[in-house]
Amino acid sequence: MKINYEKDFVAWADEQSILLEQERFAELDLIHLIEEVRDLGSNDKHALKSNLRISGISMLFLRVKVSTAPGTNWSTLTISL
Repeated sequence: MKINYEKDFVAWADEQSILLEQERFAELDLIHLIEEVRDLGSNDKHALKSNLRISGISMLFLRVKVSTAPGTNWSTLTISL
Protein backbone atom coordinates (compact mmCIF):
# COMPACT_ATOMS: atom_id res chain seq x y z
CA MET A 1 0.00 0.00 0.00
CA LYS A 2 2.91 2.39 0.77
CA ILE A 3 1.52 4.94 3.21
CA ASN A 4 3.48 8.19 3.26
CA TYR A 5 5.66 8.51 6.40
CA GLU A 6 5.61 12.32 6.21
CA LYS A 7 1.82 12.66 5.90
CA ASP A 8 0.45 10.07 8.35
CA PHE A 9 2.96 8.66 10.82
CA VAL A 10 0.46 6.53 12.74
CA ALA A 11 -0.87 4.85 9.60
CA TRP A 12 2.70 4.40 8.37
CA ALA A 13 3.74 2.74 11.65
CA ASP A 14 0.69 0.45 11.52
CA GLU A 15 1.54 -0.52 7.97
CA GLN A 16 5.17 -1.24 8.88
CA SER A 17 4.12 -3.48 11.79
CA ILE A 18 1.77 -5.45 9.52
CA LEU A 19 4.51 -5.88 6.92
CA LEU A 20 6.88 -7.14 9.63
CA GLU A 21 4.30 -9.57 11.00
CA GLN A 22 3.67 -10.91 7.52
CA GLU A 23 7.43 -11.11 6.83
CA ARG A 24 7.07 -8.90 3.76
CA PHE A 25 10.50 -7.40 4.33
CA ALA A 26 11.05 -6.19 0.77
CA GLU A 27 8.10 -3.78 1.16
CA LEU A 28 9.35 -2.10 4.36
CA ASP A 29 10.29 1.58 4.39
CA LEU A 30 13.76 0.79 5.72
CA ILE A 31 15.14 4.34 5.66
CA HIS A 32 12.43 5.71 7.97
CA LEU A 33 12.14 2.50 9.98
CA ILE A 34 15.85 2.56 10.85
CA GLU A 35 15.60 6.25 11.76
CA GLU A 36 12.68 5.59 14.12
CA VAL A 37 14.41 2.64 15.82
CA ARG A 38 17.54 4.76 16.41
CA ASP A 39 15.45 7.59 17.85
CA LEU A 40 13.75 5.23 20.34
CA GLY A 41 16.95 4.80 22.36
CA SER A 42 17.87 8.47 22.43
CA ASN A 43 14.32 9.53 23.36
CA ASP A 44 14.24 7.05 26.24
CA LYS A 45 17.67 8.20 27.45
CA HIS A 46 16.57 11.85 27.35
CA ALA A 47 13.33 11.05 29.22
CA LEU A 48 15.24 9.13 31.89
CA LYS A 49 17.70 11.99 32.43
CA SER A 50 14.86 14.48 32.66
CA ASN A 51 12.91 12.35 35.15
CA LEU A 52 16.00 11.78 37.29
CA ARG A 53 16.69 15.52 37.32
CA ILE A 54 13.10 16.29 38.38
CA SER A 55 13.22 13.57 41.06
CA GLY A 56 16.48 14.94 42.43
CA ILE A 57 15.11 18.47 42.62
CA SER A 58 11.93 17.19 44.29
CA MET A 59 13.97 15.30 46.87
CA LEU A 60 15.96 18.45 47.64
CA PHE A 61 12.77 20.47 48.10
CA LEU A 62 11.44 17.84 50.49
CA ARG A 63 14.53 18.28 52.63
CA VAL A 64 14.23 22.07 52.76
CA LYS A 65 12.77 23.20 56.05
CA VAL A 66 11.34 26.61 56.62
CA SER A 67 10.74 27.71 60.16
CA THR A 68 7.07 28.30 60.94
CA ALA A 69 7.69 30.81 63.72
CA PRO A 70 5.85 34.15 63.43
CA GLY A 71 7.72 36.72 61.37
CA THR A 72 9.70 34.07 59.48
CA ASN A 73 11.03 35.05 56.07
CA TRP A 74 13.12 33.33 53.40
CA SER A 75 16.36 34.46 55.06
CA THR A 76 15.73 31.82 57.74
CA LEU A 77 15.68 29.02 55.16
CA THR A 78 17.59 25.95 56.29
CA ILE A 79 18.73 23.24 53.91
CA SER A 80 19.37 19.88 55.50
CA LEU A 81 21.54 17.55 53.38
